[in-house]
Amino acid sequence: DNAAKIIKKYNKKDINKKMMQKALVLENIEFQKHKLFKVGKTTHRVDIFIEPNICIEVDGVRYHRTQYELERDKRIDIELKSQGFQVIRFVAPTKNKDFDVKSNAEKIKNILDEMKN
Repeated sequence: DNAAKIIKKYNKKDINKKMMQKALVLENIEFQKHKLFKVGKTTHRVDIFIEPNICIEVDGVRYHRTQYELERDKRIDIELKSQGFQVIRFVAPTKNKDFDVKSNAEKIKNILDEMKN
């Protein structure tokens, strides 16, 4: 199983982001990691950027759990959307749930296919 191989390859830090990146590579989807955008008076690096306008965030519980962090994410989404970007957030699982890499990559592929039509 490809997902099991990917999980073994990476350490725990940012594993879900790395798994998503690997899944996109397997789907032949080109992307940029950590692309920098102007967001309000500051900047923000999105986890994955796909031309022409898709920003993908893979949120782990470590930095996306407090009310402040959730509100910050919402402000970032609003600002990016106001600039014409499509924002997709995947919430990384808790201990009891697996990150469905294949399903998430297929969702992105479907969005890209819809944009072409």
